[in-house]
Amino acid sequence: MRLRNHLMASAVLLSLAGCASHSADTTSHMTGTTFRDTSALTVFIADILANSLTPGQTTLRLLPYEGEDPYKAEILLTDTLRERGFALSPDGMVYPGAHVVRYAVSPVGQNLLLELDVDDANATCLYGHAEDGTLLRVGSCTLRSGASIHLRIPAALSTQQTIHPQPIPTTHVDTAVSVGAQMSSHVEHWTLIEGQPIRDQMIAWADRAGWKIDWPHDLNWTVPAMTTFSGDYTSVMSDIIRTLADEGKSIRGDFHRPNHFLVISSPGGAGR
Repeated sequence: MRLRNHLMASAVLLSLAGCASHSADTTSHMTGTTFRDTSALTVFIADILANSLTPGQTTLRLLPYEGEDPYKAEILLTDTLRERGFALSPDGMVYPGAHVVRYAVSPVGQNLLLELDVDDANATCLYGHAEDGTLLRVGSCTLRSGASIHLRIPAALSTQQTIHPQPIPTTHVDTAVSVGAQMSSHVEHWTLIEGQPIRDQMIAWADRAGWKIDWPHDLNWTVPAMTTFSGDYTSVMSDIIRTLADEGKSIRGDFHRPNHFLVISSPGGAGR
């Protein structure tokens, strides 16, 4: 799927950001996304917040999610924010000193538009898809500073996160080098969502970890119950593969760590 060019992306961001009425928005939502998109967007949101605030000293109040949430975006984002070190107000309740966070994702043609509000500051970013389905940022984000907060878009954490990263001339985007240290100091959490195919979720997890995964289409099962794992990607994936095998599934995983590539196969011949 071809991404829109940088100039068109910039025009879309500027026009939509200028039309938004943020004061009237009191709920969050994601529409037009797949599970893989949802997983990636929750990581992108957490990255922006971790790059703009001090996670270990910050409490966030997430505005309630409106509408259907089949991919459990609210849970995925909550897990990722806690992983970054943020404290969260219980059930989105008003909490002294907490920064109010709202996110809205909507389809724009073949792309997805993210609007992220933190108190009175805003970031608007456009995302498209690479040929392999990976969600990538298109161009630069449009930023609006608040009275005390200036959102900062992190430098790409991997070479595949951003396409056409040149800045819009009228927008200044700061970056910080401390994000990696902030992220690595906290335990990673990985949540399997019930009712969704495990293959889709494993591909999304690989995106998040900076890995590639080859998981056969016909080696797939629906996740029966929500389960959260803690630890690094390879350890958690090893546990999941071992658990599936213990349940009688014909599955094997070969980790190629130097190039971050995981190959899933079926010794019994069910896979390709």
